[in-house]
Amino acid sequence: MISKPLFKSSLSSKPAAITIRLLMSVLGGYGVASLSCVLLSQTLPLEQVDAILVATMLSFAVFGTVVIRVFSVRSLPQVIVEPLMLSTALYLLTVMGS
Repeated sequence: MISKPLFKSSLSSKPAAITIRLLMSVLGGYGVASLSCVLLSQTLPLEQVDAILVATMLSFAVFGTVVIRVFSVRSLPQVIVEPLMLSTALYLLTVMGS
């Protein structure tokens, strides 16, 4: 009798889904991280140089978080929509703040 795997992975059977997740993690992660860096550098109550340095360091954590989130979500449309919505919200907050 052939045993079934304990966890059914939809990623290993669909190369297109992996490609979309990879693209969204890189491009969406970059967009969210860069916009969060801009927003944080404008809003942190520090001197300008210090605010930029802190925002840049925090943007690496944001990028990693987006990458992890993209690969942990099961729904492929949600993978596409979440980084785009977050980037849009960060962009609007940045534009309204300046």
